Amino acid sequence: MTEYLRVDEEEVRSLGTDLIGSCWWCGGPADSREHKVKRSALKKLWTAEGLDLIQDWNFETKHKLRSPGSNAAMFSRTFCHSCNGARSQPFDRAYDLYWDFINENVDALTSAMFIDLSEIYGEEWEARSQDLGRYAIKSLACRFAEHGVDPPRSWIDFLDGDALRETRIRLGRWEYMSLISRAFRTSNGTSLNCGAGHRGAAWWVNTTRDALAQYEAIDFVNDITTHVTWSADSGLGEVFWDWKVSPLEIEYSTEQQIAHAEVVATRLSEEE
Repeated sequence: MTEYLRVDEEEVRSLGTDLIGSCWWCGGPADSREHKVKRSALKKLWTAEGLDLIQDWNFETKHKLRSPGSNAAMFSRTFCHSCNGARSQPFDRAYDLYWDFINENVDALTSAMFIDLSEIYGEEWEARSQDLGRYAIKSLACRFAEHGVDPPRSWIDFLDGDALRETRIRLGRWEYMSLISRAFRTSNGTSLNCGAGHRGAAWWVNTTRDALAQYEAIDFVNDITTHVTWSADSGLGEVFWDWKVSPLEIEYSTEQQIAHAEVVATRLSEEE
C-alpha cells in the first residue's frame, strides 16, 4: 500500500504557483469569482443582522458578512464568467434543489439513515445527482486553485461529462450537528438549519514531497455532509448516485459531544 505524507496548507501552497487571473477549467482569463457557499443559499440564510462567517470553527473570531457578495464569501479570481455561468449552470441548479430539500426536511433528516435522491430530483435523479456531484467538485477545484494547485485532471474530465475517477464522493450525516440542530428548535418545534459551509480538509503529498497525492474534504448543509476523497491514479471512483436510495455515512457523536448538546438544549429550554 502506498504511503503518503500529510502536510499543512503552507506546504501545499509551496508546491503550487499563483493561478489568480487564469480560469482553472478552460484556461481563459479569470473574470469571475465562485462563492464558497452558493450565493442563493447565503441569501436564503440571510438575517436582518447579516450573517456570521466562521473560519476553521473558531467561534471567537466570527466575521460579519456585509452582503452575500462580500469578498470574504468568495474564492480568489481563478474562474471565468462563462465557466461560472452557463457552463456550470446545471450543477448550480442541482445544488439549489438539494439545499431546498434539506432545508424543507431538516427535522426528519436529523435522524435519517439514507436520502432518496428521487425525492429531490424525480425521475432524473441519477443525472441530476451527478450534477450535484459536479457542483461539489467545482467548489473543491476552486479551493485547489486558491492554494495555487491545479485541480486533478480527473476532476476536469468529470466536469466535462466523463465518469468520475480517482475520487470517492459520498453523502453522510454529522450526528453532532444533528443534536445541535435539534437543540436549537425554532418556535414552531422544527429543528434549526445550522447553515452551510466547508467543514475542513486534509492534504497529503508523495514521499519525495514534490507532488500532491491525496486530498480529503467535507462540506455540509446543516447536518448532511458531502465527503470527498481524491487519490492520484486510484482508478474508477465511488459515488453516492450508485443508489437511488443513497445510504448516509453516519459520523457518530462522541460522549463529550452528546453531553455538550444536552447542555445546550437544557440552557435554551431554561431561557424560554
